[in-house]
Amino acid sequence: MTPRPAVPVNRFTNQPRLLGGLPLSAWIVLALLLLFRLATYLHTSFSFSGDGVSYMKTAIFIGKHRVLPPLSIQPNGYGWLLSWFGVYKDPAAALHRIGRFQQWLDFSVVLALCWLAKRILIKTKPILIVSAWTLILLQPFTGLWSRTIYSEQFVSFFSFAGFLTLSFFLFRRQHKVVALLGMALAGGSLGLASILRSDVLVLNTVLLACLAVYLAVFSRGSLRWRWPKIIVLLLSYIAIPLIMSSYQLASSGQFGIFNNDRDHEGYFGWIRTWPATPAEYEVFAFFSQKDLWTVENYPAKAFDSEAEKQTFAAIMEKWKQRYYLAPSAETNAEFLQLTQEKIKRHPLRHYLLNPIIRVSYYWWNTDGSQFYTVPYALQRPTSTVVAGLILLARLLLLILFLAGLLLGACRPLFLQTTLQGNDWISLFCILSCAYVLVRTFELASLSSFMIAGLMELRFISIAMPFFLVGALLGTRLLTEKVLPGLRRRDRAV
Repeated sequence: MTPRPAVPVNRFTNQPRLLGGLPLSAWIVLALLLLFRLATYLHTSFSFSGDGVSYMKTAIFIGKHRVLPPLSIQPNGYGWLLSWFGVYKDPAAALHRIGRFQQWLDFSVVLALCWLAKRILIKTKPILIVSAWTLILLQPFTGLWSRTIYSEQFVSFFSFAGFLTLSFFLFRRQHKVVALLGMALAGGSLGLASILRSDVLVLNTVLLACLAVYLAVFSRGSLRWRWPKIIVLLLSYIAIPLIMSSYQLASSGQFGIFNNDRDHEGYFGWIRTWPATPAEYEVFAFFSQKDLWTVENYPAKAFDSEAEKQTFAAIMEKWKQRYYLAPSAETNAEFLQLTQEKIKRHPLRHYLLNPIIRVSYYWWNTDGSQFYTVPYALQRPTSTVVAGLILLARLLLLILFLAGLLLGACRPLFLQTTLQGNDWISLFCILSCAYVLVRTFELASLSSFMIAGLMELRFISIAMPFFLVGALLGTRLLTEKVLPGLRRRDRAV
C-alpha cells in the first residue's frame, strides 16, 4: 500500500497543493492581471445618460417620499436599489459610490470566473489555465456598464451569483439547515435580479422551470432528497417580486412589477418590420433624435416600395404636427395598418429573418473597446488595435462556447452523467449555456413585438459571465476530444 504523502499532492501534477498544483509563475501572472484590472477601474470616470436619467429620478423620488413612483415599462427595483446610495442627498457623490460598487460587483464575478476556470480546466496543462485567466481578466464584456447608471451590472451579478449558489448547494450533501439556507440565498439573489428588469423576470422564471424539468427527466430516482431544496429555492425566488409588488401596491395602488407602455406602438411596430442596425436604432427609436425623423434619412431597406415611402411620409407629417407626442388614435391606426400590410407581404422576414439579424448584432460587434479607450484616453491607431483585439477575443469565445454547447451541454449523456455524479460544476456549465441560449431567444422574440425591436447592445451583457463559463466548458471538452496534447498526465503518487 502506498503511504500518503506528508504534504497534499495534486494527482495530476504531482506538485504540492499549497500552490493549487500550479507553478508559482502562474500565480504571479494572475496577481499582475488582477492589479491591471483594478488599475483600469481606478482610471474610470462615471456618468449617466438615457435610461440612467430616469433611474436617477426614480431613486431621488424614493429617497424623498419613501414610496415608489407609478409603474412604468421597467420595474422600480433598480431605482429603489440606487436610493440606498444616498442619491437624494448628493447625486454627484452617489454616482461615484454607485460606480465603484458596480466595479466591485464585476471584480467579484471575474474572481469567481478565475476560480471556476481552475476547477473546470483542472485536467489541462497550466499554460491553458493561465491563458484562460488572461482572457477572463482582460475581457471587457462583464464590466462594460459598471461606469454608468444602467441595471445590467447588478442584474448580471445577482443572476450569476444566484445560479452559481444554486448549483453548489443542489448537489452537495451539507447539513440540511445549511443547504436550505444556501438555496434560499440563491432564490433571493435571482429574485433581486428579476425586480431590476422586466425581461429578466421572464428569463429567470423560464430557466428555473427548465431546471425542474431537467431534474425530473434525468435524475433517475435521486430527485427525492433534492425536492426540499428546490421548493425553498422557488419560494425565496417568488417572495422578492411579491414583496416588491406589495410595496408598489402600498405606494401607488398598483400591484405588479412593470407596466407595458404602448403609447407609440404604431410607429415602433413599423420600425420592427425592417432590420435596423444598432446605429440606425439609436437614431430612429429614440425621441431625443426626432429632428432626424425625416423620410429622407430612413434607409432604403425600411421601405418595400415608393408607395409605402410616400404613405409613411404623410403619416409622419401628421405626427410631427403633434410635436411627436403620443399619436392620435387615427395616426396610430394608420401606422398599425402600414405595419400589418408589410408583415402580411413578408411574414418570414418579420418573424424569422429580422430577429436573426438583430441577434447577430448582439453577438458580433465591436462593443467593448471603450472599457479601455475611455479610462486611458486612447487615440488612433492604438484604439483601433484594441478594438481589433477585442473583436478577436469575441470570435475565440464564440467558437469555444459553441464547442461547449455542442460537445457537452446539448448531449443527453453529458446531462445524465452530470446528475448521476452529483457534478455541481458541470451543472453550472449546463445552466450557463442554457442562460445564454434562453437570453438570446428571448431578445430575438421580443424584437418582433416589443417597442422598436430592442436593439441596444447592452441587453446581452447580463449573459456575458455565463457565456464565459460556456467557453471554459468548450475549452475542457476540446482538450478531451480534439487536443489531447493539452491534457495533464496523471502522475498520482
